[in-house]
Amino acid sequence: MKKIKGKKHLTTVTAKDVQNVLGQLDEVNRKVRSSGSLREFFDDVVDMGTLIRDFTTGRYSLVPWRTVSAVTVTLTYVFMPLDAIPDLIPGIGLTDDAAVVALCLSLIQDDLEDYRRWRLRSGG
Repeated sequence: MKKIKGKKHLTTVTAKDVQNVLGQLDEVNRKVRSSGSLREFFDDVVDMGTLIRDFTTGRYSLVPWRTVSAVTVTLTYVFMPLDAIPDLIPGIGLTDDAAVVALCLSLIQDDLEDYRRWRLRSGG
């Protein structure tokens, strides 16, 4: 973490960060499945998590690190209960999470589609 103007921001994603996300995938998936604003992204979030898992196990290596980083940061953000708009605020608490997922998908869509095609071909 590096400080800029008194605030910390993520400058690099480490293997430990990726492992932390993998440990939280079930909780992230539960949160997405139960949320109205995130539910439309459920399949995408599940595939993002599976992509990270297949990358870390060496099953799938055709993904750039920037995509692994974007997914890791996104899933970490979704998992955090206290973020830009706290999740506990009824009705709007998860809209920021949905926006972050949508932004990530716009950045990684081609890589995610490549991964999905690979999974279909490999039977995974």
